[in-house]
Amino acid sequence: PELRWTVEEIKTTPSRADGVLEREERATRFSASDFARNLSRALFNNDKQQEDGCNRVQILACYYLQVFYMFRSLRQEDAKTVAIAATFLACKVVDLPRKMRGILRALNQLRVQAGEAELGEEEQKKLCERVLKIEFLMLRIIRFEFDLDLPLDSLPGLAEALLVQLTRCKEFCSACKGMPQQEAHALRVQLIRVAQSFLLDSF
Repeated sequence: PELRWTVEEIKTTPSRADGVLEREERATRFSASDFARNLSRALFNNDKQQEDGCNRVQILACYYLQVFYMFRSLRQEDAKTVAIAATFLACKVVDLPRKMRGILRALNQLRVQAGEAELGEEEQKKLCERVLKIEFLMLRIIRFEFDLDLPLDSLPGLAEALLVQLTRCKEFCSACKGMPQQEAHALRVQLIRVAQSFLLDSF
């Protein structure tokens, strides 16, 4: 199926049909997406050299999670487990695969930080089995299609277009101490960085 939905279709998700209230579904999805982002950052240990890859994993994980719940109810699959599976798959798609033991290590790290006990051996085994099943279901949903344009890829072009328009603004030109084109270009890196920050916060 085409992974696009109308406003009306979004209002009639499997969770909604399963009796989950709209605000409850929205809150649970948001919480699960936040968990996926935290897990992604823990996996990469906030490594600046892999920051771009980590950002892409976060966005893809959130995307896979949201798509998953357009086909399954929140009452069918635990949201955090889906978030783990989405992160596991996203790492592979951006060519930064992580082994399951690395996922479990990062997960236990988050649990300890939250004041929870680490998962026991049997719990980890059951979680791994569930994650792999959910991952396979996600692959079926997206039909093994990995060529997805991420919002991050559009930022450089949008920034260039915006800065060109900025050089045509009389107020900006009059405030420049040097050539407007040079001063606008000097803003490019910071503009893209701030835009990336807002973009990541939106997932």
